[in-house]
Amino acid sequence: MQRDPPFSKHLGVGKISQIVIFCNNPDENEILQAPSGNQQARSLDWVQSRITDLSTLNLGYITCGNSYKVAINNLRVMQ
Repeated sequence: MQRDPPFSKHLGVGKISQIVIFCNNPDENEILQAPSGNQQARSLDWVQSRITDLSTLNLGYITCGNSYKVAINNLRVMQ
């Protein structure tokens, strides 16, 4: 049985075009990671975009704006 990745219920899985905010903090695989603390969160740029692809959700990231690979823990969902 495959388990959902953390926070997948909060993403509204299946909601392509959901507006999200995320930190522009790439790792060596070019996946944008969450900031490690408050200081880093305040000093890095944040991006607002739409979810465009959820096919990699089981790998721990999704695609936003057709080019950003964003880690699940880096997403802030706009309501």
